[in-house]
Amino acid sequence: VVTTAVSMIVSFLGVHLIVYLLTGFNIFEVFFLSKGQFDTDQMHLDELTPRYSAPFFRIVNPFCWIFFAGIPLVVLFLKRLGTESRDGRAIFLIFFAMLILLDLLYLARGEGERSAMYIMPFAVIPAAHYLAQWCETRRGAGPLAVVLSLMALQCWAMESLLYTYW
Repeated sequence: VVTTAVSMIVSFLGVHLIVYLLTGFNIFEVFFLSKGQFDTDQMHLDELTPRYSAPFFRIVNPFCWIFFAGIPLVVLFLKRLGTESRDGRAIFLIFFAMLILLDLLYLARGEGERSAMYIMPFAVIPAAHYLAQWCETRRGAGPLAVVLSLMALQCWAMESLLYTYW
């Protein structure tokens, strides 16, 4: 895996270096220009509808992701992180590290529900793995029924309280 990752990074940088040397096109400058345009857009949005600061959303966005993933699934995700064997735990800790990394790198403020669809696989996959093992040890679908019922209850309560029927 490490060899593949290193070869991918070297290939990526090599291709972009060749493009830069042959054409003068700097792909990395595009990212800086895009970030500048994004910051300008955020500044103009703040003139129309002020929002909380970016550090505030670094704390709030994960709660938004928890909400959109479903609290029962997030509980299973956290339980999976705590119960996996030492060898298998590394894989699930990578999922958790990706959640933290994506939170720190996420730029948009107040758009946690949009980012949730990109981030939720990192929590849902370990939760589903744990749920499958749980159902297997119980020799039935009882745990699945409980989780689905709790998720339906969360959905019904939030849609009723927030009146956000889609």
